[in-house]
Amino acid sequence: MNHLANEKSPYLLQHKDNPVNWYPWSEDAFYRAREENKPVFLSIGYSTCHWCHVMAHESFMDNEVADLMNRTFINIKVDREERPDIDQTYMSVCQMMTGNGGWPLNLILTSEKNPFFAATYIPKRGHSGRYGMIELVGAFEKGWHENSSPYIERGILIADELQKISASSNENTTSENNYQDVFHQTFKHFQHNFDAENGGFGYRPKFPSPHNLLFLMLYHKRNKNENSSMAMAEKTLIEMRKGGIYDQIGYGFHRYSTDERWFLPHFEKMLYDQAMHLIAYSTAYMITGHIVYKMISEEIVDYVIREMQSPEGGYYSAQDADSDGEEGKYYIWDFKEIEKILTKDEFHLFLHYYSIKSEGNYVEEASGKFTGQNIISMEDVKRLVEYCINFDDRESLKKIHEKLYNTRSQRIAPQKDDKILTNWNGLMAGAMAFTSSAMLDEIPLESAIKAIEFNSIHLLNQNTSLHRFRDNQAGIEANLEDYAFHIYALLQLYHANADVNLLKSAIQLCDKMVAVFYNPTQGGFFFISEQMWKNENLIIRPQDHYDGAIPSGNSIALYDLIMLKKYTGSTKWNPVIDLTIQTFTNKLKDNAMGHAFFLIALDLYINPGVEIIVNGNKEDLDVKEAVEIIKSIYFPGLVYHARNSDNQVQLSEIVPFTKEMDSPEKPSFYICENYSCKKPIYNLEEFLQTISNLKK
Repeated sequence: MNHLANEKSPYLLQHKDNPVNWYPWSEDAFYRAREENKPVFLSIGYSTCHWCHVMAHESFMDNEVADLMNRTFINIKVDREERPDIDQTYMSVCQMMTGNGGWPLNLILTSEKNPFFAATYIPKRGHSGRYGMIELVGAFEKGWHENSSPYIERGILIADELQKISASSNENTTSENNYQDVFHQTFKHFQHNFDAENGGFGYRPKFPSPHNLLFLMLYHKRNKNENSSMAMAEKTLIEMRKGGIYDQIGYGFHRYSTDERWFLPHFEKMLYDQAMHLIAYSTAYMITGHIVYKMISEEIVDYVIREMQSPEGGYYSAQDADSDGEEGKYYIWDFKEIEKILTKDEFHLFLHYYSIKSEGNYVEEASGKFTGQNIISMEDVKRLVEYCINFDDRESLKKIHEKLYNTRSQRIAPQKDDKILTNWNGLMAGAMAFTSSAMLDEIPLESAIKAIEFNSIHLLNQNTSLHRFRDNQAGIEANLEDYAFHIYALLQLYHANADVNLLKSAIQLCDKMVAVFYNPTQGGFFFISEQMWKNENLIIRPQDHYDGAIPSGNSIALYDLIMLKKYTGSTKWNPVIDLTIQTFTNKLKDNAMGHAFFLIALDLYINPGVEIIVNGNKEDLDVKEAVEIIKSIYFPGLVYHARNSDNQVQLSEIVPFTKEMDSPEKPSFYICENYSCKKPIYNLEEFLQTISNLKK
């Protein structure tokens, strides 16, 4: 009997009718493994994972494989997005045992949760020297029945080794004096791995990792004579936007590119990718003022609000790659189909900007053959620039996009993973708020406010601490990322609209985050609470520090703490900040490029910021102009408070150094550095002249 029918996860529900006797992760499943003396087959994936679908169709929906699995194992299915704690734990195992990882992630465990086998995708039958599920399960059925002891002993040894690695010393060998060397060396690593022809780093497949570009743009800011870092970031941003990895018709980015030129994507769309891309393009706009980055940011905002924001305000998690049983079918086009939909003039204009061919323009990844279908992309950077600056063409193309989008909407659409996750919802809300400040646009701000209110009502507040919301029900204990990204969103929203209640909430949740997740012995933050770890009896209490598809919980938590210190002037978080930095700078020696956002947080730590207090009625024209200019400046570490007669008492309780400032009845402007404020400025022009240097 399959036990997934009552689950909330769309991924688990995809498997509820499998002939495999799946259990959700539960103590009942492990109890049955002990009672029936069977090992556990643990399969981890997510609803929009292409190769998860492939393995499901080949093996988990196949009666022959299912009979073998049911006879041999207790089978457990886990949604990695619902249970990232389980995923992190066993992904560490897979990487330790095989040297790589990915999804689907498949492991075999003892009933004590100790792993003794790990792999990613496994075909039904073996070929070319590679084993398949039939051979694999058959071998384990025979081996376990004849003598289970070697498997049990191997599981204990692997669990012990993982625990040793997890508990190993994090002694720091990097002093504050040579932090700058770390930044320079990391830049050189990026420079060495940069693909000068196509943008991005390395070759195929290519993952966007926008936080790498954020690091390069920051490096450009801190090293004013170093233009190549900005050039690498801009080259990558432009190449991605004109490529097939970008949905040219409906907007938004697909997960990654299977080739080196960003043309052939895996077609799933993840919420977190949209968030990180949005931050990167908005940052590029703040630095350069180029309209292309503003336009791309607006398109991402349009896509997310239209496709991914629920009526209640929370953001959905993802859209699938597959539809009607075929990857990418929803997004690709026949040449004649487009020609038929558009007028002759529209089709001519479309061909001027976009690359499509009558015979099709791409080779299918699996078969290596032309499909007769087209992925819409721009081959020439000049076309993208022309698209941005030619207003008439842009308006005509928007109408063309709308025609094609409406036609595409009649197709069988990819499944939407409509669960709302606290961490991703917070990250997207933070990105929207950041973009609102960068572009002085109220649309993304309104979207961000709705999303963070959803989080605060349903998932994360002083009394509630939950990770997932679906079907009007919240569940699963919140993890470090839930807190860190939610606090990040509160800080970005505070920068966007100066609501002191947001800053107050950020402080309260940050204190709770430290209390629940901080590792006082070694520094840094655990991924789950001690109580959850004990309840789940996981072999390790995971502590992630790697900035992968998104920044790690530790990197964002460090960023939050440092920014709150700058906002409030409080030193109470100093021991946590200092020990966390000492802990993780040691990791940079082995993989500096994998810690890009940690380095962004570290930069805030070692470089003095600027605090600005705009003092006056928020409806005053001088105050409004000052706030708009401050919000749109790219100056890492800059914080500002908008102080007025309505919030001055509340603000002074949180930010004590504002208490003795002038009455806000008359506009005045304070600039503070290194915990010392200069004399107030009473003239807007003088204030703007003073802060203009921050843009340089």
